[in-house]
Amino acid sequence: MARDIAARGRWGRFYALHLGLPLALSLGCLAFFELTDADLATLEAVYDRQQASFPWRNRWLTDVLLHRWAKYAVILFSASLLGAWISTGWSPRFRPWRRRIAYVLLTIALGTLLTAWIKHTSGRYCPNELAHFGGWAPYVRLLEAPVQVGKPGGCFPCGHASTAFSLVSIYFALRVEHPRAARRALACALSFGFLLGAGRVVQGSHFPSHVLATAILCWLVALALHALILRRAESGR
Repeated sequence: MARDIAARGRWGRFYALHLGLPLALSLGCLAFFELTDADLATLEAVYDRQQASFPWRNRWLTDVLLHRWAKYAVILFSASLLGAWISTGWSPRFRPWRRRIAYVLLTIALGTLLTAWIKHTSGRYCPNELAHFGGWAPYVRLLEAPVQVGKPGGCFPCGHASTAFSLVSIYFALRVEHPRAARRALACALSFGFLLGAGRVVQGSHFPSHVLATAILCWLVALALHALILRRAESGR
């Protein structure tokens, strides 16, 4: 009985820290973007009115390094994880890692696929497609109904950043047995995600609120899959 109470208390603290706190902070930030012109002001700061373009749109740093190569790096990492997962079936020594590796792979796959599905059904336009920045579409806030003008919009949330934000799953996979490495992995995944998101913002492809929404979505996917795949094993430790 006492053990069950202690376990419930431990998991209660876990979800307060990993669900309640991130949701409260994130929703507060999204409310800020909804109630202010911070999204437009940020894009206005990186838009060149004289040239009627986003100067960083085709730079090597943003277009090649952060947009293309970074995506390929995550794909290569995922392929390496898949190879490691396959090899754990042959080696009893590494078999305890099998479930955790599968969890990370599933989170990366589901996080990116879910983001892509929402993006292509959202009906929201990219900043460079808005009339305010030389395009054709009207600007609507995050919680306002999208307005279709010409081709349908498909720019929310930020699909590119989801490849990096899905790596927060490494934190959940390591947090019990390797807490220090888990915290470092979390810091790296979030930094990587916001860096890729910032690259897309200065290219005129996304608003900051899109990037933040992607981070929330990938975090919730990682947390939900943790409950389905890892929680029971962690409870037994």
